[in-house]
Amino acid sequence: MPQEGPVLLGRAQIENEDMDVEKNEAKEIAIQKGGCARLPVVAWFQMLYRAFGLFVPLALLSYGIQQSFGKTYQIFACKYYMMNDLELDGVTMGRLMAAAKVPWNIKPLLGMLSDTFPLGGYHRTSYLVLACSLSILLHSWIGLSAVSSLGLVAFMTCVNFTMAFSDVLVDATSAILAKDHPSEACDLQVALRISEAVGGIMAGAVKGSVVAHFGARNAILSNGLSALTVLFPALRGWLPEERLKEKLGAVEPGNC
Repeated sequence: MPQEGPVLLGRAQIENEDMDVEKNEAKEIAIQKGGCARLPVVAWFQMLYRAFGLFVPLALLSYGIQQSFGKTYQIFACKYYMMNDLELDGVTMGRLMAAAKVPWNIKPLLGMLSDTFPLGGYHRTSYLVLACSLSILLHSWIGLSAVSSLGLVAFMTCVNFTMAFSDVLVDATSAILAKDHPSEACDLQVALRISEAVGGIMAGAVKGSVVAHFGARNAILSNGLSALTVLFPALRGWLPEERLKEKLGAVEPGNC
């Protein structure tokens, strides 16, 4: 009489049980190393910090504040400025917003630019500092002086350029670090997506109140702080990258 269901040999069953025990022990050890057994989320972030260092908070700020929060917040404020101050119709507003998104479609070219032409001895850090600094200046320009529709679309295009460039640089760094720590690469991507989601929720919660109380131009001006949150860590060297001159100086002339 045929036996119903799959047949599992005793030895295979024992091996599977041993593997489950080892996995549970590994998880407990990981939490204990994190130093916070009762808060696994904190232990998780501590694990990411041990693997990727200061790049973790920089990447979280870039994804959560500069890109997700800043982008959502800026789009709403610019739409309000076009509708209330410039009195543009919906069709014109749509065309201007679409034209301003061009930098997001040329991200591969931005990556090629940073990889081919180092700036100040760095392929990524210098470009990130430059992009954040330019974003702050652009937000100050709109906040302190009224602009026409052409000036506003130029502003939105340039700001999107800075955000797209920052996104390329952070993505490139995370890809490089993932090769050194493949087991934690998935966790890093999850953390970045969580940060991106939280930033979007925060922007959706405050953008209407800020624009209603302070006006569109002041809201745009305040959005420069989102770039400042990434500029300071970039200046402090939180983006892991060695300067090219140091690499060249480490090679002896006789070995060239």
